[in-house]
Amino acid sequence: MSAGETGSVEELATIVQDRLGALARAHAFTISKTPLSGAGETVGLHALLETIVAPYQIRADHPRIRIIGDDLDLAGGAVTALALIFYELATNAAKYGALTSPSGVVTIEAIAEDDTVSLIWNECGALLDAGPKREGFGSQLERLATVQLGGRIEREWRPDGVRIVLTMARERLGGPNLL
Repeated sequence: MSAGETGSVEELATIVQDRLGALARAHAFTISKTPLSGAGETVGLHALLETIVAPYQIRADHPRIRIIGDDLDLAGGAVTALALIFYELATNAAKYGALTSPSGVVTIEAIAEDDTVSLIWNECGALLDAGPKREGFGSQLERLATVQLGGRIEREWRPDGVRIVLTMARERLGGPNLL
């Protein structure tokens, strides 16, 4: 699917390497935080998100991406699914959205309710005309990962950025507790 959105072999190689790198970082993070044999071990949502967006945090004194709200335990496939989704969102923000502007900012907010968790990706500081003209590989990947989490993803295109709300079944995250 990635081949359809590229103009050259080099560009395809870069896209595939970036996506595999995101998976590798999420996997390495999971292994470093949980024992290999530890069934039921969890990692924190905030820590996972910080790992995924770290390459886009150019200056420590002025973070480009803020993570706020509830911190949740994650386990198993939820870690990988969320890593893929948020890698795609960060990549798109860097290519087309708020992170293309020096003043652009992204806020990720987690809101845990009884049965659901909402993760809100809010970009400000980008000048957008509209959403993408077609669905690419990243959008397809986001949709599949969202289904794995028992959820839905909604986008609102605004003049200064995009607001994306990912709503998931809390039980699919694998960890019942707030951190």
